[in-house]
Amino acid sequence: MRTLFRLPAHDRRRTVIAAASVVVAQFVFAEIASAQELGQAFAPLQAIFQAVVDFITGPFGRLCAIIAVMSLGFLAWVGRLSWFLAGGVAVGIGFVFGGPGIVDALIAIVGS
Repeated sequence: MRTLFRLPAHDRRRTVIAAASVVVAQFVFAEIASAQELGQAFAPLQAIFQAVVDFITGPFGRLCAIIAVMSLGFLAWVGRLSWFLAGGVAVGIGFVFGGPGIVDALIAIVGS
């Protein structure tokens, strides 16, 4: 079993030379790492969250709200509309699309 994974001498030399070449190339071509600003450290995460907000408050969220209002209209048409459900849908739509404004207003009030 030991001889199964044993390389011939010329292959071992090639492997060592290739590994040494990679290490030398890493040192030669490496750029000096410069410190990022603290605000930019989380830029990728911020971009992901902004994409989620844009997705929800964009055309997809608008279409979902339209379908919810149409569902309320259908429930009213068949006589099954609960005013509690209608109020919940209206408040939910207000929170979804007014969320950024609500958060900005709260931040302005706190003064942070």
